[in-house]
Amino acid sequence: MLDSTMLLQYINSIGVATINDDNDLITVCLNDAINEVLNNINCSSLPQGLENDTLKLATSKFLFFRKAFNPQSFSNMDLNRTVKQVSVGDVSTTFEDGTSDSAKIDFIIECLKNSIVPLYARYRRLTW
Repeated sequence: MLDSTMLLQYINSIGVATINDDNDLITVCLNDAINEVLNNINCSSLPQGLENDTLKLATSKFLFFRKAFNPQSFSNMDLNRTVKQVSVGDVSTTFEDGTSDSAKIDFIIECLKNSIVPLYARYRRLTW
């Protein structure tokens, strides 16, 4: 079963520093993500196969609120170098430098939020 400490570890693993004041927001985001997933699959308990993806959804919610209320809290994340293109033959890597930090954070939030949607169909229960 998911708990706030698992979400806290996941958030810290992607480079976002948390403080004690974030504990309530972390709990709310986790509960909201769990309820959203359960409503989408029409189940009363969270399947084990969706736990990691529910953490990603909760992380996206946390990052969204953190960005809205405390955007300078992303200073620990390395947002300076985003890979734009990678070529394997003769090893060529191109970095994208023109994107703002805010746009990069928005992209991370969208990727985390949308990664779970394709998995719903596998766990969805039909209601009559």
